[in-house]
Amino acid sequence: SDVYKRQVFDTALRDEDFGVRMNSVKTRVVVAEDESMVTEVIKHLLTSAGCDVVGCAPDGMRTVELVHNTRPDIVLMDIMMPDMDGLEAARRIQMECPTPFIVLTAYESEELLSRACEAGVSSYLLKMPRVNDLQRAILIARARFFDLVQITEMNKAILGRLNRSESETKRLNGLV
Repeated sequence: SDVYKRQVFDTALRDEDFGVRMNSVKTRVVVAEDESMVTEVIKHLLTSAGCDVVGCAPDGMRTVELVHNTRPDIVLMDIMMPDMDGLEAARRIQMECPTPFIVLTAYESEELLSRACEAGVSSYLLKMPRVNDLQRAILIARARFFDLVQITEMNKAILGRLNRSESETKRLNGLV
């Protein structure tokens, strides 16, 4: 109901415990949410947390386009949205331009959590988070994503060395 939404909005706006800023550079965030009032609250929370909201999308299809065009540091996404749900949008975005995702949802279930993990989501928050909860989720999601990028790069380097070693072994075997 509108009364409930107003109470959630007012509670979120009163949360002034911003905690420690993640770093001196603003984190660029895309918000994907189909309810405009919730979008406004989330934008305020992100701004209070020291983030820069670079765009908002009301559905999964537009989120895919927006992320492709803006290349944000993180995406904060609702699951239940029109046209394409947030998890399918996350899956598609991860294939094109891997990005850390935080799911923001009113629904809590093992099935949704499992689907979120399969889609490559980095964190899962229930609506409406407090600023410090949002900051922690962003920090953890970005750190885990950075770890994933480093591991991927190390794997590529190891595979490259392995391929060079195999080629050298074949060359040397040809000399014997």
